[in-house]
Amino acid sequence: MAILLLISLVHLPSDIIRTRAESVQHQLNELDRTRVESVQNQLKELDRTRAESVQQHLKELDRTRAESVQHQLREFDRNRAESVQNQLKELDRTRAESVQNQLRELDTTRVELVQHQLKELDKTCGIGIASAEGVGQD
Repeated sequence: MAILLLISLVHLPSDIIRTRAESVQHQLNELDRTRVESVQNQLKELDRTRAESVQQHLKELDRTRAESVQHQLREFDRNRAESVQNQLKELDRTRAESVQNQLRELDTTRVELVQHQLKELDKTCGIGIASAEGVGQD
């Protein structure tokens, strides 16, 4: 019986050590699980925060780009309108000059024609009442 008591005493510390080891192992496993959950939660929060930040940055970038494009379009439209106005003014000026030249040519032709007709009338009638002097000098 003494041997059994001695054997049980020898086994007693190993049971305590084993029990303590199991307890420590359980605590370490629980600590690891808690740490993993904590890190996962922190990563999820970081990902969410980053996604919100990127989304906000993209919105701001889109707004800035839209404003830039609007400004460029307004500038383009203004320049195009000025160009069209200048082209219309030049066209109107050219047309006016052309019409003026055509009217002068027409007036000259009419005066020449009237003078010629008056000379013919003078020859035909033999009187000087249809003198071409002063015709077209208004």
